[in-house]
Amino acid sequence: MSILKGSNYLIHKFPEHEIGTPTLKISDLGYRFDHVDALSGLTFEISEGERLAVVGPNGAGKSTLFKVIAGVFRPSQGTVEIYGMSQKVTFVLPMYHSVIRWTGPSR
Repeated sequence: MSILKGSNYLIHKFPEHEIGTPTLKISDLGYRFDHVDALSGLTFEISEGERLAVVGPNGAGKSTLFKVIAGVFRPSQGTVEIYGMSQKVTFVLPMYHSVIRWTGPSR
């Protein structure tokens, strides 16, 4: 994986992946705020060319899901894989900025 740095952003370029590898794979994902499960047991895959809508009322966990996928929040359980690479949050900076190391492919 290579990282390109712009003035205000980082772009992650993932290595070539096997055909058929899901673009995004969420397995048994969970996240807790104190004693409240914001996400629990969430599992799905999105392959190249597919789309998925995330809808729900306020407080349903939509923003939390995207923050976990982006690596801003560390999941309480489960895994997030992008092109077969699983994320490892190495440390979290103030204001939810994370440094993420991607490892993989996980098989």
